[in-house]
Amino acid sequence: MSLLYETVISKLGGGINFNFKPKENIVYISPVGILCGEPFEFILGIEVENEKLILPFGRKYSFFSYVEQEITLNSLTFRAKNYKLGIMLETKFFVSFYPKDIMTSIAPFFYLDLKVSKLHTKDDKKKSIRGKVIFEIKPKNSKIILKEHRSKLFLKGEYTAKFKVNFQTGLMDYLEDPTKVFFSEIIVTSLDSKEGFKNLYFEVSDYKYFEKKFIIAMFCKDVIVVKQKTQNFYFLYNKFFNNIEEVINFAIKNEKTIRKKIEIFDSILENSSLSKTAQNFISYTFHSYIINTRWLYNKTTNEELFTVIEGNCGYHSTVDVEYNIAPFYLLFWPELLEKELKLWSEFIKNDWVPHDIGALFEIDSQVYPHNMEIEENCNYILLNFAYWRWTNKFHLIQQNYDVLKKLMEFIIKCDKNNNGFPDEATANTVDDASAAVQFSKEQVYLALKTLSAAKALEIIAEEKKDINFLIKCRKLIKKIKKTLDKKAWFKDHYIVCLDKKADGLKDVWTNRIIKGKLKGREAYSIYTSNGLFYLIISDIYPDVNFRRIKLDILSSKEKNMLEYGCSHTSEDKSNIWISQNLWHDFLGMYLGFDFSNNIERYWQFELFENTQGRGGCFVDTYGWNYLHYYPRGVCSFWILYALAGVRVDSVRKLIKFSPIKIPLKIPLVSFADWETGKVPFLEFFIKNKKIVVKILNKHLLKDYKIIF
Repeated sequence: MSLLYETVISKLGGGINFNFKPKENIVYISPVGILCGEPFEFILGIEVENEKLILPFGRKYSFFSYVEQEITLNSLTFRAKNYKLGIMLETKFFVSFYPKDIMTSIAPFFYLDLKVSKLHTKDDKKKSIRGKVIFEIKPKNSKIILKEHRSKLFLKGEYTAKFKVNFQTGLMDYLEDPTKVFFSEIIVTSLDSKEGFKNLYFEVSDYKYFEKKFIIAMFCKDVIVVKQKTQNFYFLYNKFFNNIEEVINFAIKNEKTIRKKIEIFDSILENSSLSKTAQNFISYTFHSYIINTRWLYNKTTNEELFTVIEGNCGYHSTVDVEYNIAPFYLLFWPELLEKELKLWSEFIKNDWVPHDIGALFEIDSQVYPHNMEIEENCNYILLNFAYWRWTNKFHLIQQNYDVLKKLMEFIIKCDKNNNGFPDEATANTVDDASAAVQFSKEQVYLALKTLSAAKALEIIAEEKKDINFLIKCRKLIKKIKKTLDKKAWFKDHYIVCLDKKADGLKDVWTNRIIKGKLKGREAYSIYTSNGLFYLIISDIYPDVNFRRIKLDILSSKEKNMLEYGCSHTSEDKSNIWISQNLWHDFLGMYLGFDFSNNIERYWQFELFENTQGRGGCFVDTYGWNYLHYYPRGVCSFWILYALAGVRVDSVRKLIKFSPIKIPLKIPLVSFADWETGKVPFLEFFIKNKKIVVKILNKHLLKDYKIIF
């Protein structure tokens, strides 16, 4: 339980969401995505003894004095209490994400359970309490029409896109007069279809409570995304449901099964040894990820398209963002990553991968105003590799092999002085950092990521029996390692870049030529080892000095730490990226450092931002930058595997564990049998002065060699 903070619930791929803003006493509802939300008064409360009390999402009546809030992966709960009246109203929303279950996950509806019960107080003299539940939903927009018929509320109307792409800046501009309009329906109905919304009378006592269950369904039949100017894509749920009534019937007919799946998915965190803070943080990042997903299909060709909006930035399937999100796919739904890898391959031109493939309601070409050729090429190579090693499915590598080789050839050509470090096309994703971090030549971060991509391609080339390219990759790795060892190490850490002067550098945002000394070149950076992640989790360790890598991680953690996490570098403390802190933590945990408690800092930051700060649900950035409604934080799930040091190679049928703390209990979700609801759990404890591991549902790992 916690204080009230802004939060959001949504469904996979479908755009539908409720965005609760207690500070503004309003709820934004949208059937077509967070950027099209409309304000509603969501009036939910009770009337007892002529006193009316509601949750803080409308202004019609007085608010409850005490409201607690709780989130899980599949639920959002408000518990409102009034001790004078001796009564509590519990309002619980359920979403229904369940890995690899398309229908359960995308069907555009929520369950809403209401429960009124008596509070027990010291001087309680009342035998029972009688009253009435107040339930109203009132749109602020006159273009959304509200009607009530028996046990249903009908809301039909227009939702407008509040932003459009500014193709000069690559950013999203707010629209005073939106032109993009979507027609959508919302129906709120009682599950038993008996009482209307104006007849919810109750009587509660020590032995009796009032309970009522509802379904909130949404539906949009409009085109959501146009791909390459001519291809119209609709929400995938249109493929399975013809109208909103069919959605409601599905929710009613399958209620028992769906609620069981909700319970199973929630249990993966609840049955772990993670703290409640860690569980809250992971759940919060998960909800902010889900609101950005779009699972669409073309009615003419039946082609499916899965993409993720980059939060308030609006870009489709940003490669560097999905590089950070992909641990979620490896754990729960690798096929979603496969869909993105295939989609990106359609847009690779000139031997480099674009930053994004469009924005908002169009997928056509990169919108972001500058390229990140080295970084995105490496990201794409490493994502293809990780998908193969964690699924043992080689077909994408087979299809993309020639492209992957060309991407690496491009990287090699960008090394102009033959030391292995790219000199050109080095602008990267850290777009609010200093020049040294963001677009300097010969960056250590990009060099190590290049080395990792080369190692991945070396292994792929060996599988393909392409000896010439294997040798080329090995030579590049050797060259980068030599430069790393001789020129990039400074006392107790790797420097940011090799260049001492900024001469010849161009600011990618202003096109201004930079001159003079490059400030922050020798700083401590949290990005150095970023590119090693997908190799290490696959139990592959390239030829680098891991003693130095470990010291670099430890030193940068010490030098860069602020209240809510580490800044980019010790010289550039203008911003913190929570998602990059998580990756830094995970890499450190795999190398033996227990950084798991840092999640406490990150959760405190999210609470600060969403109570008295700027809001926007998961906010990735602390500082002047404001990345909000952001999907990147969902990589937080990986703390489960980082805590246990889980490394998996499905090609070699190998699982390794090296826990960083004992006792520990974590679910091995990537090996779950979701059809039966069985999830293997690892439990580490001390017995007779020895570390012992117990594996629940071990039969799910029977094809693997386990090393501990």
